[in-house]
Amino acid sequence: MAKTANLTVGDGFVLTSARFWRDASTVGSLTAVMLLMHAGFLAWCAARHSPTWDEPGHLVAGISHWRFGTFDLHRVNPPLVRTVATFPVPFAGPKTDWSLYDASVGARSERSIRGDFIEANGRRTFWLHTLARWACIPFSLLGAYICFRWARELHGDLAGLLALTLWCFSPNIIAHGSLITPDAGATAMGVVAAYLFWRWLKRPTWRGAAAAGLVLGLAELTKTTWIVLFGLWPVLWVVWRAAEPKAESGRKKGKEKGERGRRVQSAECRMQNRRGDAGRGRWA
Repeated sequence: MAKTANLTVGDGFVLTSARFWRDASTVGSLTAVMLLMHAGFLAWCAARHSPTWDEPGHLVAGISHWRFGTFDLHRVNPPLVRTVATFPVPFAGPKTDWSLYDASVGARSERSIRGDFIEANGRRTFWLHTLARWACIPFSLLGAYICFRWARELHGDLAGLLALTLWCFSPNIIAHGSLITPDAGATAMGVVAAYLFWRWLKRPTWRGAAAAGLVLGLAELTKTTWIVLFGLWPVLWVVWRAAEPKAESGRKKGKEKGERGRRVQSAECRMQNRRGDAGRGRWA
C-alpha cells in the first residue's frame, strides 16, 4: 500500500505561508505599499523639518545652474542632485540676489548668497526648500526598488522584500532622503550602477555595457565620492574573470552529481518495481 503523509496544523501553516510569499500579486502589493509608505515618510519629513545648515547653499547653487547655465556655485560636489532638486523652485517665483556671485577659482560664494536669499524670501524659504526636497524623493524610491530587485534575483522574493524593508524604514535613508543634499541621491545612484555592473558581469553584452556606463556617469554626477568606481570596477572585473572558471567547474560538477543521483534513484525504483512484480507472481 502507498503511504499517505499526515499533515499537522503546523505543516499546513508552513505550506500556506510559502504559497503566500510566492504569490506574485502579494509580493507586488507589498512592494507598492512599502514604496508608498517610504515616499510618505520622506514627504512629511521634507515639509516638517527646517533646512539644515548647508541646504540653503545647495538651493541657491541649483537655482543658479538653471538661471545661468553654469556650475560655479558649490563646485565641491557634482551638480546632479541639486539641479534635479531645484527644477520646480523657479516656478514658485523665489526672490534672488546675485550681487555676491563670484565665479573665481576657490571661491565659495554660495555661502554668502544663501544669507541674502533667506533674507529676501523670509518665511517662504521653508516652502522653497520643501519643493526642492520633494523633487529628490524619486532618488530614494529608485534605490529602494533596485535593492528589492537585486536581492530578489539573488535569493528570491522574500529576500527582496527584506532588502526593501531595510531601505524604506532605515532612519539614515529617511533622514537624508528628505533633504536636497547629495548623500541619499548618491547612494541610490551608486546602488543602481553596481546592480547594472553586476548584471553585465554575469552576461557581458554591448547593451549591458552601455547601460552600466550610462548609470556610472550619473552616479559620478551625484557626489565626488564615487570617483573610486573608476578604480574599483576594473579590479572587480579581473576578480570576476579569475573566479569564473572555478565557478563554472563547480556548476558542472554539481550538475553531474545531480545526474548521477537521478540515475541511481531511477535504478532503485526499477528494482523495487521488479521485486513487487515478482512478489505478486508468487501469490497469484
